Amino acid sequence: QGIEDISISRETVTWGIPVPWDEKHSFYVWVEALCNYYTATQFIEGKENFWPAQLHLVGKDIVWFHTVIWQALLLAAELPLPKTIFAHGFFTIDGQKMSKSLGNVISPAQIIERYSVDGARYVLMSANQFGNDGDISLAKFDDAYNADLAHGLGNLVARVSKLAEGEAGITKPKEFSPTVVSLIETYALDGALADIWASIKKVDAYLNQHEPWKIKDDPEKRLSIVLAAAKDVVQIAYNLQPFMPETSEKILAQFCGDSIATAQPYFMKLS
Repeated sequence: QGIEDISISRETVTWGIPVPWDEKHSFYVWVEALCNYYTATQFIEGKENFWPAQLHLVGKDIVWFHTVIWQALLLAAELPLPKTIFAHGFFTIDGQKMSKSLGNVISPAQIIERYSVDGARYVLMSANQFGNDGDISLAKFDDAYNADLAHGLGNLVARVSKLAEGEAGITKPKEFSPTVVSLIETYALDGALADIWASIKKVDAYLNQHEPWKIKDDPEKRLSIVLAAAKDVVQIAYNLQPFMPETSEKILAQFCGDSIATAQPYFMKLS
């Protein structure tokens, strides 16, 4: 777009921070606001190492300020630049921009109240390709919650824990699955979730194929099938940590303790 000199102050804005060497001027709001990304890390205890940012997330409508003005200020001050800047899109409601006048706003509190914190994380992160605009609605969220959480993840955890109840706990994994790592590192968050849910379906299909609940005369074979499924559930829970940390922690505690235990359903189906 072309990079030209910009004025860092405004003479007509009376409510801004005064320029020390000319108090008729106040600092351009973006200049003083952007500096907070760095300065806030220098006086809040324990935040000194938070800059440079590994990933700086910004809305797509303010990319220029963050990738031109902010970078120029950092270079001039000889401070390190953010390692990555990622611009995200906007959510629309049933194809329309959110608007108070239209009354089509969905608040974060409303989503959390309906789906829980982890459920809200899931329905939002899986709703569209991260970075792009995405159309959302409570009806779509309800469908995703019921199909993927209440039925998919919740049902699998309940099913496997019941089959493996009382067996020795599974060793907690030390690494995320390579595909999940690769997708998260390229910010394909919806892709990482899709890969995890493909694993959930795979374990369900494995159980349906081998039907360990029907095996009566070969306890070793039954146990082998059940523990294989339990190990896969544990890896799924481990992979879910960046997206659903509270649920992940509960599942890992359920399967990786002294013995595998059943628990109350984590996600109740919405009517």
